[in-house]
Amino acid sequence: MKIKFHYSLIILLTIFLFSGLFIEILIFFLIITAHECGHLFALKMFKQKVHCLNLTIVGGILEVEREEIAIIKEIIINLSGVIINVLIYFGIIFLPDFPYKPIILNYNLLMICFNLLPIYPLDGFNLFESIFKFINDPFKEQKILNTISILTLLGIFILLILKAKSFSVIILFIFLIFHNLVLKIKTTEIALKKYVKRYNYLKETT
Repeated sequence: MKIKFHYSLIILLTIFLFSGLFIEILIFFLIITAHECGHLFALKMFKQKVHCLNLTIVGGILEVEREEIAIIKEIIINLSGVIINVLIYFGIIFLPDFPYKPIILNYNLLMICFNLLPIYPLDGFNLFESIFKFINDPFKEQKILNTISILTLLGIFILLILKAKSFSVIILFIFLIFHNLVLKIKTTEIALKKYVKRYNYLKETT
């Protein structure tokens, strides 16, 4: 499995470095790594082939050659990273106070809340994607998912830009809007791939 560092993460880490936040960088990176290890464990457990891990400003994006599997297994895979962050959070919160404890808790809480947003390519989007399979129409599913993702992204960005007004928020928005535009362009291609996967899965299970 290859590991790549996306430009968005490199820019963010550079900002942290110039701010003198060395320990914060390490904590942030370790929390992202733990989150992705949760996904990797679940993917391996359900025998999904992982080609690459791309570390980005929003965490990791795994390039996976996914086979069509049961919805409950997909949900477990999608939630596995957040579950690790929840375990870390509650494992740390009951410990006696120590330096950087608030930062560890805050970063984990941020990872949990942010990743559950239904914005592509976050875990929340993938979770909705698994749940919406009940519609049984990949084209309709993809259009609904795209709409939810864009509207949520715009709403969150407006709130963040009014509250935070930071350069890192702008980088984050550019990263997410770019990926959502690419997703919009590839809607038909993605839907067709879903049709083929589901057809093959039904053939194998009947």
